[in-house]
Amino acid sequence: MKAIKKSHILIGLLCAVLAIAVAITAFSLNRKNQPVTNQMVSIDTKKLSNQTDDRVADAPILDQQVSVEKIPTEDQVQIAATEETRPDELNDTDRFNDVLRLRNQPSEKTIQLLVNYLYDENIDIVAEAMDALAYVGMNSKFKEMVFDILKQKASDKDYPARGNALIAAARFDMDEQFLSILPGFLIEKGDQGEEDMTLALRALSFVKSPDLFPYLNQIIDQSQNQQNQKMAYGIMARYDSVESNQFLEDMLGSSNDENQKNSTWALSRANKPEQNLILEDALTQQQLKKESVALVAASPSAAEVFGNILNNDAIETDQKLYYLDVIAANTVNAGLKVRDDMKDALEPLLDSDNRELKLEAIRTLGKVGGDIEDTANLLEPELQSSDQEIKEQAFFSYSSYVSRKTYKPLLDLLWDDNEKIRRGAIAMAANYIDSSDTEQLMKALKHDDEFMREQAELILGKL
Repeated sequence: MKAIKKSHILIGLLCAVLAIAVAITAFSLNRKNQPVTNQMVSIDTKKLSNQTDDRVADAPILDQQVSVEKIPTEDQVQIAATEETRPDELNDTDRFNDVLRLRNQPSEKTIQLLVNYLYDENIDIVAEAMDALAYVGMNSKFKEMVFDILKQKASDKDYPARGNALIAAARFDMDEQFLSILPGFLIEKGDQGEEDMTLALRALSFVKSPDLFPYLNQIIDQSQNQQNQKMAYGIMARYDSVESNQFLEDMLGSSNDENQKNSTWALSRANKPEQNLILEDALTQQQLKKESVALVAASPSAAEVFGNILNNDAIETDQKLYYLDVIAANTVNAGLKVRDDMKDALEPLLDSDNRELKLEAIRTLGKVGGDIEDTANLLEPELQSSDQEIKEQAFFSYSSYVSRKTYKPLLDLLWDDNEKIRRGAIAMAANYIDSSDTEQLMKALKHDDEFMREQAELILGKL
């Protein structure tokens, strides 16, 4: 009887277990048949510390053929965003790090997970996800898949980061497909329209197709934002096509000051041979206003453009003097290479038979600020000129380049008849004079000029 009771108990327990199993199975099946909701799927944060993400461990490897049918449609992308969105439990730092890990695990699953982050509440994470998505697309066989996603996002007027998507899509070297997005992107007016044009210009800076010209022209015509205008001119000059160069050349003759300045700025910064010729012709014909001439003088093209004009015998002296004056005032604001190149462009003028031109070239060299030793060596012979005005101007220009390596020629001026020159020479050389100059200082102790004697004594006392 006891054995029978035990058997009944075991049978009862077995039935209970089976009932529970059936209930669990039914519940699971019921869950699978439920419609997708916007509920966020949680992810174990411990898994995120692993080098390889479990979510992409079983994803297709790169050398597998990607079926066109697997490229998500816009509706599928929206569904993906609700099926596997970023976990609410993760903070901003964890989500950001998650995106960084995903960019190095290229697969279709990774692309889907990154798409989810395109809907993150943190715009910085959205931007990073966009960049990661572009990186995966450009460095894998998923290029067309990712480009299609970015194109969809850029075309979606309601997507907050559509501008980021547009810029990312432009980097794919799929210019024809990319440019097809722009007509729908550049339709807004007012502040939003200006913002969209700014984003479009940033994207167009990656485009190499000649078909971009109409869009640049459209922005130049419509934008009231000077920065947008300037950016559009810059892209046009960098492209350097027959059509764009003709447009920029026409704008150099524009009565609109801003159009002329923008065109001058763009052409002079591009510093390309054909475009430099356009600038040279405009300057020769005296088409440019002074502000535009100043832009050329401070640009990478300054030495080539002005060098040709200043050494052209067909150009009138007054015109050359005017350009030298602009160079003296503006080239100093350019980088060292531009200033050094300008120094070389001015060098031939030191041998000019035109005294007025030579004098102005010496003055300009003192303002330009090229390489210290090279410029000092260029001016040094003029310190001994028999023409007192040229000598004095050479001395004042030379004073800008006095250093421990260039002070010695000043010691030869200690007995100059010109009081300004001799007193200035010992004052400028004082900080660099050493024991090797003792003999000249001893002679200066007997100088007719009391100031020179006093200075020589002071300097000797410090040696």
